[in-house]
Amino acid sequence: MRRALFALLITAVASPVIAAPLLTRNLYPPLLAFYSPPPLPAAPPAGWRTAITLDYASIFQVEDPQARETVVDVELARIALHLGRRLGPRWAVDGSLPLIETSGGVLDDFINDWHRTFHLPDGGRPTAPSNRHRYRLRVAGRTLLDEEAASYGLGDAAATLTWLALPGDARRFALRFGVKAPTAGGRLGPRGSGGWDLSAGAVAEAERGVWETALHLGVVVPTGVSAVHTRPFATGLIHVAWRYLPTLPLSVALAGQTSPYHTGVAVLDRPAVELRIGAAHPLSDTTDLELAFVEDMTHKTTPDFSVHLAVRWGTR
Repeated sequence: MRRALFALLITAVASPVIAAPLLTRNLYPPLLAFYSPPPLPAAPPAGWRTAITLDYASIFQVEDPQARETVVDVELARIALHLGRRLGPRWAVDGSLPLIETSGGVLDDFINDWHRTFHLPDGGRPTAPSNRHRYRLRVAGRTLLDEEAASYGLGDAAATLTWLALPGDARRFALRFGVKAPTAGGRLGPRGSGGWDLSAGAVAEAERGVWETALHLGVVVPTGVSAVHTRPFATGLIHVAWRYLPTLPLSVALAGQTSPYHTGVAVLDRPAVELRIGAAHPLSDTTDLELAFVEDMTHKTTPDFSVHLAVRWGTR
């Protein structure tokens, strides 16, 4: 028995999980419509890397509770396929294609009870109909979109190119370039912006003992959005991983961005910050499972509640 336990421990330690940032993003629909640089490692994979992610969020934001001008009251599920490939010692290309569903959901009563029990701000949730689907954006008295029925479909596809400028075992630095195409359609909606996005950024990573840290910074330029005035916006992510248990690294990230909108409507224009807390575990030598909870740090432009599940494949 002791020999079996010792062999199991050695096997687990010999196949540590790569403590990369959680492969998730802000699910608030007005921001989800635009490109967000994926939090991928700076170094290219040994060959291919693949992931399937599932994210689920409950969202309730109202710009004016009396006039009900702009309302985002939905539950949103996003399934995405991620595929990446090494192009050389320092180059990697990655692509993603999401499938997005919005609905009235079933979590409103649970979240109301949660807010009430812990005396958390509810943003006016209890006054709204339970499990309602309403996605209405109004700017200066003009309706940009108004959807009451649940919907689903493909979102905008994106591609990201990474160049590892400074390789190293303990410290790495990479430049990153991205593009998003309006594959979801030519208008602003819950699955896409209706235009192309271009992005440039950088990634810095460091390791020391059981700790890993990473800083991701980017600038995104949205183009071709005719429904509303947009502007370039900045994205950032600070990630810390604790690998005390090699097969169960804990991950914490603070992710934020400025707004791509310039409308005078708070639920569109405000910056967004969220806290992501999760863990990963190897299912095999090439497969990892990651699970996370995401908490909003800023009201108005982040979901009240979201969870993340992913299965990632790749040669270590």
